[in-house]
Amino acid sequence: MSALLTPDECFVRCGHDHSTDSRPLLPVPIFGVHKRSPSESWIDLLEAVLEDLKAGAASIVLDPKTASATVFRPNALPEIFAADQTLTIPDVLPGFAVAVGTLFG
Repeated sequence: MSALLTPDECFVRCGHDHSTDSRPLLPVPIFGVHKRSPSESWIDLLEAVLEDLKAGAASIVLDPKTASATVFRPNALPEIFAADQTLTIPDVLPGFAVAVGTLFG
């Protein structure tokens, strides 16, 4: 994966392959966070989102121009949160909640 497609932040959890006890705990991606830069095209950004989704992870895109956050999940429609809303992703990170507007201040 190129540096362009690397998320700004990535959160992982360790998983264990129960088919054998000899395998170590492996990092499993939970979600990536991508902050859109003014020079970044949506095509490049969506390539990064697709990489996250292929890995089985959710992807969060923060867009400073619109002060919005869009959550992409495997096999689901995107969910858009405006600046005056609270971003929650209970299926990915239970208990997490943040006011979207504070992510851009």
